[in-house]
Amino acid sequence: FFLELQRVAEKADEDHEDCGRSRLPGPALEAMEGNETAAYSEPIEVAPLVWESFLWGLLSAISLNIGSVIGVTCLPGTRTRAVLMSFGGGALLFALSIELFGNVLMHSMENGHTDQVWAMEGSAVAGGVFFAVLNKLLN
Repeated sequence: FFLELQRVAEKADEDHEDCGRSRLPGPALEAMEGNETAAYSEPIEVAPLVWESFLWGLLSAISLNIGSVIGVTCLPGTRTRAVLMSFGGGALLFALSIELFGNVLMHSMENGHTDQVWAMEGSAVAGGVFFAVLNKLLN
C-alpha cells in the first residue's frame, strides 16, 4: 500500500512539474526556475509531504479509537459528558461560523457592498434568538 501511495505521488509530480511554484518562497522558486545563484539548488521532493500528511491523518484517525475505548471502559459522569459534548459542539459551530462569515466579509470588502454583511449579522442574531426561545420552551 505504501509503495503504491509513493508511486502515485511520484507520477503526479511528473505530470504536474510546475504545480505549486507560486506558493514557494523566493529563493526556492528561483532555484526551481534554473537560477544557479539561488540559496536552494535542490528540487523539492513531494514524497516526504505525502508521508507527513499520511501520518497526520493516521494520528487524527487513531484519536477516534482512543476516545471510543476510554468512553466504553471508564464512562464519565453525566455532567462531564455534557460539558465535553457542549465544548465539542461549540468548537464545531465556531469553526463553521469562521469559515462562512470570513468568506462573506472578504467578498464584501472586495466588492464594497455591505448588504451581505448586514444579512449575515441579522441571520446570526435571529438564529441565536430562535435557539434561546426554543431552549426555554423545551426546558
